Amino acid sequence: MLKKCRLLVLPILILTCGLAIADEVPESFAALPPDGKFELNGALRFRYSNENPARPNQSGQNAGLDTIILGAKYDSNTLFGSVQWRFYGGAYPYTPTNGYMGNNAQIGSVNFPQEAYLGYKIDPNNSVTAGIIQTPFGIGRFWDSTFFEGIGFAMGIQDAYNMGVSWLHTDGPNKFDAALLLGDAGNFVGPYGNDRYSSNISMPGYQIGPATLSPNVSGTSNIEKQSLVARYTREISAGGFKHTPGLSAWYGFIQNTSTNSMGDRLYVSLFDSINYGQWNAKLALTPIIIRPKNPSAVGDNVVTMGGYDGSYNMASRGLQSSADISYTFAQALGPVTGITPYLNYSRYDKSAQGFLATERYIGGVSFSWGKVFTAVEYRLGKNDPYTNPSGNYEQGLGRGGSNSWDKTLYANVGYYF
Repeated sequence: MLKKCRLLVLPILILTCGLAIADEVPESFAALPPDGKFELNGALRFRYSNENPARPNQSGQNAGLDTIILGAKYDSNTLFGSVQWRFYGGAYPYTPTNGYMGNNAQIGSVNFPQEAYLGYKIDPNNSVTAGIIQTPFGIGRFWDSTFFEGIGFAMGIQDAYNMGVSWLHTDGPNKFDAALLLGDAGNFVGPYGNDRYSSNISMPGYQIGPATLSPNVSGTSNIEKQSLVARYTREISAGGFKHTPGLSAWYGFIQNTSTNSMGDRLYVSLFDSINYGQWNAKLALTPIIIRPKNPSAVGDNVVTMGGYDGSYNMASRGLQSSADISYTFAQALGPVTGITPYLNYSRYDKSAQGFLATERYIGGVSFSWGKVFTAVEYRLGKNDPYTNPSGNYEQGLGRGGSNSWDKTLYANVGYYF
């Protein structure tokens, strides 16, 4: 899969990055539409976090470089494309205490694309896109107003990017999009495996620690194969309210590399996005059915998920739910604009007997000062793999972890260009 990803990403990089500093299509690219334009984009982000409880042998407070993002876009009346690459490492949580030493403790030691695609506009109402694409499932890319995102991101159903081909059709208030996914986005650069933006059902990778690399034996060994995803939404305006209800479905195959047997999965999401003046609310219910063919000694109640150079277990059946409310102030506060307080709650209720529910609350506020975007959030998590990771990372989304309300104060400040 990695070789296939690189073969596809290379021509996209050449197209969108090679001469991205130009405002218009250069003469050497005369075959491209004359109305097309390139642009560079990216971000430099810094983070602060205060975790309670703290990870073993670490301070609860950590600050430093979070992410470097570099990207380029091309757009015309017919062709369009985009690539965005992310670089991590050299700062918490990619630290020596967590097993990142030597060359693996530098910025860029973990890096991968978020997206890398080419598209064609068939007509004003239809377009096709191929590459590492946004998966058309659920409310949209973001199911909430938060920066850290809800439990759905850790489950691989929210803000998901995968390798495939998609089609988008719009007809007035109606919108339909569908995709054929060939698998996950690939495995790029990082010492522990599963180096991609989105979490996917995957191989277990390696245990994260300062010792030599060893397989994470608590995980299952599955890989995503072909999937079909479809989504329908309709905009409805009445009495000052604007609703965008919708329904999406995701069906695909997963193959266990130990048994070589093929399992499958089905996700369905019923959702609505509601606007009223400066108020916005987002609601989603998503049943999860995954039927892996794990070895009998492992059982089929969990699958391993992988992303961001790590892996953890997730319950294979349950109901994911999410509710989000936010308010954006219309007036600026001096140079500060887009002031948006928000509250989000997401959870995963698992079907297997004895499996503990995963929950996450996020309350926060975001705002912009020119090109600087800031989000400050307070997060409460129970059996949440990313809140108190030492007690929850590997099993919180599976059988459960500490089963306590763990807390994190989190801030992210980014310069976007």
